Amino acid sequence: MSQRNPIDYGDQGPNDFPMYGIRDASRYLKIPTATLRSWFAGTNRGKFLPVLDPASFPPVRLSFNNLAEAFVLHNLRTEHGIQLQKVRQAIAEAERQLGIERLLLCRDLKTYAGKILIEKFGEYLTLGQAGQYTMKIMLDAVLERFIWEDPNFPSTLFPYLLPGRRSEKVIALNPKKSFGAPYLASRGITTAIIASRFDAGETIRSLAKDYAVKEDEISAAIVYEQAA
Repeated sequence: MSQRNPIDYGDQGPNDFPMYGIRDASRYLKIPTATLRSWFAGTNRGKFLPVLDPASFPPVRLSFNNLAEAFVLHNLRTEHGIQLQKVRQAIAEAERQLGIERLLLCRDLKTYAGKILIEKFGEYLTLGQAGQYTMKIMLDAVLERFIWEDPNFPSTLFPYLLPGRRSEKVIALNPKKSFGAPYLASRGITTAIIASRFDAGETIRSLAKDYAVKEDEISAAIVYEQAA
């Protein structure tokens, strides 16, 4: 089963605790390391400022909330190849209009906040109604990858198994479980343990029997761990 974290989160709480390095976050979200670093630290030459605020800096350490923000941002940006400057402008304007901070964590992205954000993207990118509709469908699909146990922030994220590929909600991330590492949603076994046992020569069938899960779940954990 997944482990509860014996961690003192202090005043930050589990969602904002800086538990991830850039490389781990990159592996878990299937987002290139350089991309994540630029979003949270900007560029060394100052060509553009960060879009998102990391949990701690320097060095850059990310929280679960940061991972959630990056997951949403990545999908918003890649759907239409949006320039980062346009992303920043759209998010800032939507936050100003709504009077909120950290828009990408807002549960209301499913409703009014999401509508405002997409309208801002439409303005900055001159997207017509068809383009905005496509973006709304994509945003709705992304938000379905989260569970909100608290109305103010997501508690669980179901990342994709492969970069840019939609998948079933087999793998989960939760800052309160398994030290924030990815695990099988149905059983709580970390994907790293499953992959290491498979690499050591154990079969998918034997692992599925050992953990009392479906073989497809074991296969998903292995694919997730081996994906770049």
